[in-house]
Amino acid sequence: MTTIGWILVLASVPPAQEMPKPGVSSEEKRLATLPPGTAVDRFAFSADGSSIAYVTKSMKSSCVVVGEKKGADFDEVNSLAISPDGKSVAYQARKGRKWHVLLNDEQGEEFDAVQSLTFSPDGKSIAYEARSGTRWRAVHGTKKGETYDMAGRLLFSPDSRTVAYLVKNGNRECIVVGEREGKEYDEVYWRTLRFTPDGKDVTYVARDRNKCRVVTGEKEGEAWDGFHEPSIVLSPDCKTLAYRTYTRSGKWCVVVGNKRGEEFDGIAPDSLIFSPDGKTVAYVTLFNYVLAPNHFQPRSHFLVVGDKKIKELNNERFEGVSHFTFSPDGKTFAYLLRDGIKTTLVVGDRKTDPAELFETGPLAFSPDGKTIAYPARVRSGQWTVLAGASSSAPFAAVTNPVFSPDGRKVAFGARTEREFLWKVLDVR
Repeated sequence: MTTIGWILVLASVPPAQEMPKPGVSSEEKRLATLPPGTAVDRFAFSADGSSIAYVTKSMKSSCVVVGEKKGADFDEVNSLAISPDGKSVAYQARKGRKWHVLLNDEQGEEFDAVQSLTFSPDGKSIAYEARSGTRWRAVHGTKKGETYDMAGRLLFSPDSRTVAYLVKNGNRECIVVGEREGKEYDEVYWRTLRFTPDGKDVTYVARDRNKCRVVTGEKEGEAWDGFHEPSIVLSPDCKTLAYRTYTRSGKWCVVVGNKRGEEFDGIAPDSLIFSPDGKTVAYVTLFNYVLAPNHFQPRSHFLVVGDKKIKELNNERFEGVSHFTFSPDGKTFAYLLRDGIKTTLVVGDRKTDPAELFETGPLAFSPDGKTIAYPARVRSGQWTVLAGASSSAPFAAVTNPVFSPDGRKVAFGARTEREFLWKVLDVR
């Protein structure tokens, strides 16, 4: 059997700004009690832990309940969302063949389809994609954009005033910012779309006639040979681009800025990630790589800084590596190794003993970078939150945990058979 190895590579890039974090409740509370026999179709906790909304479903109808308050009945309800401050609830609902978006029970215009419901950062407005016939448009509050063959990937500006999104007519794509259409290209890599740190412009990567370039506002950067490659990332300050590329020697390498990295047999798709400070890029490489890029099974891996191999972490067999995460200061890298139902947490050059976990959520570092917390599904089928040496009681479902500013506690939403709770776990 061919051996496939994974290498984590770190490369230096310019610094970036750190994003602020919203306040989160550090008090445990019961947010709602379900009536006996209630069937819950979906639910959403507010980010600050102050409220809960859920959809109840019967044979004939669905409705939204916010806390203990029941809303109107509809044929179908989906895309439930709570504003960041927990004060507003929005959802998509259907009666007959028409769909509406409701914000705090106020019904909007009807469409043939709606999707991708998104709250503004300040929680005061919503945006979504809507279809009438075969044409799509973006809707921001009461403002309706122009119609296109496709309109989506909505992104709010930091000040909540503007929505940017990708549109397509025929074979050409462009970015619309507010009511202003940008230049058309063969392809816009929507995953790179973001507002600049000052919120005045958008930045993205576009490809036209086999040439790629970074576009900021109306200014196009220097072009380079194009490719159809989704694994493109921009640094948090929008100044540095990183992507993987196939070389003339039949190998793969990662390009960060204008610097080409070492060549490898393969680079794992979607593994490129910038550190929060923008100084480091990490990615997974493969050696003795003979399978297709999207189908592989690793057998050993190494931690590498620049071109230097720091330490071989293990020679054990494992099936996958996931949830790549940097510490807030960008100095430590963490991820999970999976071998069947056995999962190992790796933090820098340290690793935990394998634990029997059937599914895991994303990793979260404490503010000081010393502790990691994450949700995990155990053998019973229930979920628990793991934080350092601490673990919560099992629940039917949990949200991703959030650390307190001092890193001594984590807070998360939890559901039991009859209750929705906001829980706080002491970290050891």
